[in-house]
Amino acid sequence: MKSAAAFARLERIVRRLAMTIGALSAVAVPLSFGYDAYQDEIEMRRFQARLAADRVAQYAAAAGRGRDRGLDRDPSRVSSGAHHGPHGLRRRC
Repeated sequence: MKSAAAFARLERIVRRLAMTIGALSAVAVPLSFGYDAYQDEIEMRRFQARLAADRVAQYAAAAGRGRDRGLDRDPSRVSSGAHHGPHGLRRRC
């Protein structure tokens, strides 16, 4: 009789352990894939931010080169090379 109770108790322990392992693996595997995809998305956003920052830095450097010629007031003139004439009219150099 003691052995039957011991086997029943052992069976309950094994069943609980199997259900716990099954539940953990059912949750952990999808979570690990989701976490990996999340980290990939973060890296992609960081890469895009780095590219955008580089582009802004290049634009700022190009705009800064025109400051010594007084071109900092009109950013469109930096790329077009236009200067104002004596009467405020735009002319090309």
